[in-house]
Amino acid sequence: MILMQSSRLKAICSYIKPGSTVADIGSDHALLPLYLIENELSPWVIASEFGNGPFIKMQRAINAAGCRERIFVRQGSGLESICPGEADYVVIAGMGGDIITDILASDWNKAETFSHFLLQPMSRGCVLRRALAARGWPIVDETLVMEKGQFYVIIESRPGREVYRLSDVEEELGPLVLKGSSPLKKPYLNYYLDKYKIVCDNLARSPRAAAQGTRKNMISRLRELEAIMNESQG
Repeated sequence: MILMQSSRLKAICSYIKPGSTVADIGSDHALLPLYLIENELSPWVIASEFGNGPFIKMQRAINAAGCRERIFVRQGSGLESICPGEADYVVIAGMGGDIITDILASDWNKAETFSHFLLQPMSRGCVLRRALAARGWPIVDETLVMEKGQFYVIIESRPGREVYRLSDVEEELGPLVLKGSSPLKKPYLNYYLDKYKIVCDNLARSPRAAAQGTRKNMISRLRELEAIMNESQG
C-alpha cells in the first residue's frame, strides 16, 4: 500500500473527485497513480514518461505493485502520449513552470479537450500563470503547501476563452493564494518580501544602467506585496 508522504502529491490528490480518470504526465516513480488506484480513488490512471530511463523506472514500479491492469503506461512527450479528452483530469507536476507551459502550448487545441488540469510548478510559476491568463484559462483554485522546507503551489485550471491580466506579484505568488487564508500564507509572503528587499538592495549597488530599470520593477512589486500584507492584517 502506497503511503503518500509528499504533501505536494497529497494536495493534488485532494482535488481529484473520486471515480474520476486521471492522466499523470511525467509520472516519475508513479507514486500518484499508485496512490489513486490503491486507495480506490480512480478506476484507472494513465502514467506517462518521455525518456527511456524514467519510463522503465516507472514501468517497474507499477509492475512491482501489481497494478498493470488499471495503470496504463505510455511513453511520449507531454500530451502526445494521451488521446484527446481521454481522462477527466490531467496532472502535470514536479516540473518548471516554463516546461509545463511548453507542454500546454505545444498543442493548446488538444489541451482544451480535457476538462480539468492540476499543475504544480517547481519554479517559474509566473511563466505558467502568465500563459494561462493570456490563453484565457481561469485559475480555479490554488493550494499552498510546504515540502522539505520549500513552498509550492498547486494550481487548478481549466480551458477557457476570457483573457485576463495578472500583476507581477500575482503571477509570481498566485492570485488566489494572495486572497486566501492558508496558515502558510504569512510565512510565504514574508519569504517573498525578504527576497524582493534583497534583490532591490543588490540592484542598488549595480553600476549598470539596465539594473535600475529592473530595480524600479522590483520596488513596485515590493510595494504591492506590502500593501497586500497590510490588507491581510487589517
